[in-house]
Amino acid sequence: MSTLTVRQAVLSDLEALAPLFDDYRQFYGRPSDLQAATAFLSARFNHGESVLFIAHEGIHPIGFAQLYPSFSSVALARTFVLNDLFVCESARRKGGRQNCWPPPLTTREHWARFAFRCQRQPTMKRPKAFINPPAGSVTSSSWSTTLPFRSLRTPRKMNCTVKSIALLGEYTSTFPPHAYTNAAIQHAQDLLELEITANWVSTEDIGLKLFEHYAGIWIAPGSPYKNMEKTLWAIRYARENNIPCFGTCGGFQHMVIEYARNVLGFKDAQHAEYDPYASNLFISELACSLAGREMRLSLAPGSRIAAIYGVSSAQEHYYCNFGVNPDYVDALQQGPLQVSGSDAEGEIRVIEHPEHPFFIGTLFVPQMRSTPERPHPLVSAFLKAVGL
Repeated sequence: MSTLTVRQAVLSDLEALAPLFDDYRQFYGRPSDLQAATAFLSARFNHGESVLFIAHEGIHPIGFAQLYPSFSSVALARTFVLNDLFVCESARRKGGRQNCWPPPLTTREHWARFAFRCQRQPTMKRPKAFINPPAGSVTSSSWSTTLPFRSLRTPRKMNCTVKSIALLGEYTSTFPPHAYTNAAIQHAQDLLELEITANWVSTEDIGLKLFEHYAGIWIAPGSPYKNMEKTLWAIRYARENNIPCFGTCGGFQHMVIEYARNVLGFKDAQHAEYDPYASNLFISELACSLAGREMRLSLAPGSRIAAIYGVSSAQEHYYCNFGVNPDYVDALQQGPLQVSGSDAEGEIRVIEHPEHPFFIGTLFVPQMRSTPERPHPLVSAFLKAVGL
């Protein structure tokens, strides 16, 4: 019997979700339009306008749920509306009880289990407060292949608060650090039992309302970005407003540039990937590429990152060709930003702001060493900071 799994969807699931969403719309009398379905879901991901869950039977995607944000005046809190819930026809009940899906949806627990990726989430102990069952009697015997969650046409509200993080960068499914970023977030969520959504946002799409939707930002690997200035604006806003900010690889490099420009006063501080002939290159090409290498990292005693790791050194994976220009190391250490990690040669590999709830940048890519059994401590610490 194939294993049924339900988890929160990320942008990389778009290819699997779009056909399901297109089938769902066809059930309600709309003509098939896979391109429009893909564009609609992509926009929801990129703007943080919905939360999606995807169900797999084995390796096959068989269903999805989509929730839209709303607000509760009584609870004075953000809520989510379960608006769409669908299972493909081939996976609906066909009489064989031991191999059927969906299960008999007669209890609130079953609805909650599908709508949330929360096999270990405490809210499952009290699901009555989250999702009401559909009106009418829906039993294992009455459920048929012609009734795919039709009773959910009236949205049901849930009194829960789900925070979101923006993954700033140009998402590419074939770029390993991006795939590892998605996986590392999932690993940490499972460990911490946190419900935090993560959406990829192109730097070109960063706008003034970014932080109305997101409680934290992760500046992802994969520079040069489409819009450097918007990226630096987001980093500055997070730094000045105590919003959790995490940068890895290219993200680390842009955190250095933002700090040099707006704190140290080097208004023309630049990155060699954008302008190799700039006067103040705080980020320059490394004499020896670190892409694909694993190196030992020393952590500064008493630093936040040392406390997060719980050790004084660690082995980490790199994927970069640029780093802090040695000519500007002394200048970089003149403000409150702390250099809290370095390699065997003393080169800067970690920066942090000790007076900020979470403002940490790493030249290495910690997400590449995360596993389901051992989520990376830095990713877990970032999600904890967002969840507070």
